[in-house]
Amino acid sequence: MKKLMKIVLSCLLMVMIVGCGGTSSTDKQEAVVKDFIEAIRNAEFDKAETYCTEDNKNFGSLSTMVDQLKVYQNADTYGQTFVDETNKFVKTVFNELITSYEIKEIKEEDGKYKVSVSAKMKDLSGISFDQSELTSMMQEYQTKHLSELQKIATEKGQSAVIEKVMSDLAPTLFNSMAEKVKGVEAKDATLNLTLVESGDTYLIEKIG
Repeated sequence: MKKLMKIVLSCLLMVMIVGCGGTSSTDKQEAVVKDFIEAIRNAEFDKAETYCTEDNKNFGSLSTMVDQLKVYQNADTYGQTFVDETNKFVKTVFNELITSYEIKEIKEEDGKYKVSVSAKMKDLSGISFDQSELTSMMQEYQTKHLSELQKIATEKGQSAVIEKVMSDLAPTLFNSMAEKVKGVEAKDATLNLTLVESGDTYLIEKIG
């Protein structure tokens, strides 16, 4: 009987130890970081912001890139076909940005969690996504197709002209920019993120 009690007590002790160990799990922090990175890779910027604190929703050069590409997402100016092509290209860009990543370490410091991520990333800061290339292409296109565009304007109006020009230019423009992105070599990088507790989850307070 005593032997049986010892076995039962030993089993209970093991369960308690395992249970205590479970409370220090960093699964939540890891999940937040992975979800954040995947949102960036899928160009889901509004979703990415939900994983950050209010004062950490500006992603530096990434935000600049997003703002440059947003210019092309105005259907009233460029037509829906061009905007659809823009959205495809944006996803391509950000999927290429982080080619691979791995969470290396998660440690607690003063109530906050420091997460170290090893990644292969492309530095796209040297590539401009402003309107200069599009403007040049539009001028060249209009010169070559002037009579055709004048006819469309007469029959269908100026909006139809814009739709025609943008639809025809989209493949060339975005293929050109995609080649620039693909030509950038992915290099080793380390992302250091600081997470703070927020309700029953964690938010990214700092990205370094």
